[in-house]
Amino acid sequence: MSVESIMGVMFNIGVPLALLAAIFGFRWREGLWGNTIGVFCVLFSIFFAIAWWETVAELLCKMVPSMVFASDLVAIWVIFLLSLAILCELTRLLSRVKVFFLLPIEGVGNFVVLAVLFLLMYNFFLFTCDLAPIGEKADVSAPADSVLIGTFRVLSDGTLQAFDDPHRFNESGDFRKDHLLRRQALMKIAEGKEAAVPFLTDNDKLPPRKK
Repeated sequence: MSVESIMGVMFNIGVPLALLAAIFGFRWREGLWGNTIGVFCVLFSIFFAIAWWETVAELLCKMVPSMVFASDLVAIWVIFLLSLAILCELTRLLSRVKVFFLLPIEGVGNFVVLAVLFLLMYNFFLFTCDLAPIGEKADVSAPADSVLIGTFRVLSDGTLQAFDDPHRFNESGDFRKDHLLRRQALMKIAEGKEAAVPFLTDNDKLPPRKK
């Protein structure tokens, strides 16, 4: 097997298996109640990260121009982890007593909730791979994160109807194509084929971020 095929197997099989084992291993004792709260914490943290990573990435590029290659990836994970830490601490303070359900409900429900938690985290991981300057290939990330992309587009549709200028996530539906072009442009800069940019603006050669 080639190195590329081995890396592909590790990415498509090893990563989800490791994530699944970690979630079930570390979260099973939290029970149905604790893990249900955990799902909502992760879900809202993902929404915060998707909604604000572009703004934070622009600020990072302006403050540290050398982060132009990693600004998107760093920004979205920092926002996610920070939001998750805050939400977990708030829910811990608000819900100090664990609620235990009857054994059949507790066991089956806990398994289902942890499976949902795995799907959320794995989809978010794949989503962030679309933001990383890790190559020019269109199949760098698996299509599973299309569920997350579609969900966020639906949830963001109509949520600001009370305002004159409602915003919708990636309204044109070309999120993956847009960020594939960004990766290609970043690779050309890294290889010295294009002039480096201090940060991203409308005049830069990098494809613009789209909401």
